Amino acid sequence: DLRTQAEREVQQYDNQLHEIKGELIEQLYQWEKNNEELHVPPEVLQETARRIEAYEKDTDFSEIKELAFPFVREKQKAYDREGNEKEQQIREVKEQKKQTEEEWKLWKNQKDPEPERSEAVQKNRARLKEKGIFYEPFYKTLYRKNMTEYQLMFKHGVSANTLHRMKHGKTITLKTLDTLCFILDCPVSDIIEYRKE
Repeated sequence: DLRTQAEREVQQYDNQLHEIKGELIEQLYQWEKNNEELHVPPEVLQETARRIEAYEKDTDFSEIKELAFPFVREKQKAYDREGNEKEQQIREVKEQKKQTEEEWKLWKNQKDPEPERSEAVQKNRARLKEKGIFYEPFYKTLYRKNMTEYQLMFKHGVSANTLHRMKHGKTITLKTLDTLCFILDCPVSDIIEYRKE
């Protein structure tokens, strides 16, 4: 009869609702087990499971979800704080980069420091200048390559006489010029310069 059929359908719906509640509670605890970001206290999980179990047709499900919201909001605040800190760090790095680039430009536009010279060397340099021959690029190249005259002599076999001649503004041979270019891995213009006055 219709009443029996209706009772059977109601019982069927109740059984389905009970199964759904059981699955939902199982998923709740499985989520807590696998979740690495948001951890809800055990008592809140238990209360959530209890309310799911007691859920009826007239129950407001949003009240059940509301139990975990404070922890979600707190986690969101923590993410926001972390995001703000990261943004601040990025701004600081950009500012440091900008300052470094400005310092590099200043350094790049500065002339290489000139070594101190004796009076004799200055006279010989003046004599070379009159001829339009300059060894200034050679000393700048040594400085840039982080190499000393001592290394040129004892590591690469450049004679002391050659370095003495250059230091005192005297001419060197094309072979010597070629040797220096090979050792310093540079063009001729990084060793000697001719300026037509």
